[in-house]
Parts: sequence; structure tokens; C-alpha cells
Amino acid sequence: MDSKQIIALFMPPLLLAVMVPTFRLLARRLGKSTAWYAGLVVYWILWGAAFTLLLLGPDTVLRLVCPKRIEPGAILFTAVPVIFAAGGRILMGIKYAKPEPWALFALLATAIGNGLFEELLWRGTYLALFPNSILFQMLWPSVWFGLWHYAPGSVSPGARPLGLMVSALFLGLFLSFLARQTGTLWWPILAHTLAGIIMVI
Repeated sequence: MDSKQIIALFMPPLLLAVMVPTFRLLARRLGKSTAWYAGLVVYWILWGAAFTLLLLGPDTVLRLVCPKRIEPGAILFTAVPVIFAAGGRILMGIKYAKPEPWALFALLATAIGNGLFEELLWRGTYLALFPNSILFQMLWPSVWFGLWHYAPGSVSPGARPLGLMVSALFLGLFLSFLARQTGTLWWPILAHTLAGIIMVI
């Protein structure tokens, strides 16, 4: 195992150890609603963008996000997270407060940000570094992707952290499968973004 693979394996518990206190500190300073947005911006910049770029390099990141043609039937796989998100909202009571129009706009922007940066971090990193390992390419990051959702869920008004974590685990498994099958992050980014939009509208 090379140094980049070791870093990728130790990144998730470090991320959780940094981001849970970050969200809580922001919640004390800014209030829960604002802390949720601010914490996600910190997460995107430090982990989704900076960490991924430093670990993989810009060429690998660009290669990962470039669209690749897939079988027409496979495109239907992008609808699975949308159905899953709708079911999660109904069955697990996952909802986000939308008291004002600006909040709806911010939540939609959040869905797009999560779709891009979470796919780079949780799918792209492991797709690139562990091309032949289902354990480290799919299972390891999906479990931690689920656990990571405790951080924003703990300060999210109206969200239930456990429901968010469980649904994220299964979403992560599916998106890892989609990334592995297509060899690109393009379709997982699209699917994740659409699922995020369903969660907030």
C-alpha cells in the first residue's frame, strides 16, 4: 500500500474528528441554520476541494469528472438515488426547514455543492486510488460517508442524524457502484445532485 492509499484510509476518521467540533462551534457562534451552511462550506473547501486536489492532483480530478458515454439503460441508474431520496424523506422523516426564499436557494446550492465535492472526496479518491479493491473502493468510503453525516445532521434544524446517516450509507454504496461501473464521477455527481434537490424541495 502506498502513502496516498494510507492517507485516504485514515482521512475519514480525521475528517469526522475535525468536522463534528467545527459544526458544533459554528452552531454556538452562528445558530444551527447558519452553522449548517457554514460548516458545509468549510467541508467543501478543505476536504472536497483542497484534500482531493492535493492527494490526486488536478489531472486525475479532471479525468474523473469528465463525462463518459455509457449504455442508455445505465443512465436509468441515475434515477435510483432520486427515488431513494424521495423514499428517505417519506419513510425516515428527513426534512429541512425552509422558512424563507433565501433558505430554499441556499439549500439548492447546497445540493449542487454536495453533489460535486462529496463525489470528488468519497467516490473519486477511492475510485482512483483503489481500482481493484471493492472493499476500499466501495465499502470503506460508503460506511464513513454515512458516519460523516452525523456532523451536519447534529446541527441541522429538522433533520434526524441517525436517519441521515443510514440513508447516506446506502446512497454512498449505490454511488460507489455507479462510479465503479461507469469509470467516471459524472453520473454519480448528477445522481447525487438530483437526490439532493429532491431532499430540499
